[in-house]
Amino acid sequence: AGIAPQRSWHDAWPDFKDMDVEFWDKVFDTNVHGLFFCSKHAVPYMERQRSGHIVNVHSWQGGTCNGYAALYVTSKKAAFTFTRFLAEQEREFNICVMSVCPGGAFSTETAPDDVRQRMIGPEIAGDRYFQAADAPMCLSGRLLATSDNQLVPIDYNLEWETMPVAPEPAPR
Repeated sequence: AGIAPQRSWHDAWPDFKDMDVEFWDKVFDTNVHGLFFCSKHAVPYMERQRSGHIVNVHSWQGGTCNGYAALYVTSKKAAFTFTRFLAEQEREFNICVMSVCPGGAFSTETAPDDVRQRMIGPEIAGDRYFQAADAPMCLSGRLLATSDNQLVPIDYNLEWETMPVAPEPAPR
């Protein structure tokens, strides 16, 4: 899941010096803590069955700092870093962990009416999450988008930010 605060619950993206903790926490609680809690509770089951897929939602905006959306972008970068580390931790259990870009911003049924009227719905994501649920382990730890209805890895990180994906461990 992800949340980008809308004007319906905050006037605008504030400068950091003016940002209250509740605003910061609401974005991080959804965009980062949500991944942690879902993964924490799903991973033990997947480890026991020695397989599984964790598909995290990234963002079309997660690679660039756009205006006052620095908090959102920071949370998405944190979520992607979490994805990369979790992928390495769970690789030996054949658990594929990835981040997928939905294809653009969209609203859900719980969004305020004015937001739902302005934005496309979750159908923008198409089948990419179903495709990711069947993705091979070689895509674990990667950021994915779709091209010609196929999942493709994208790496927008600068060289100094890139954490290499480790080779698959030898079977135990």
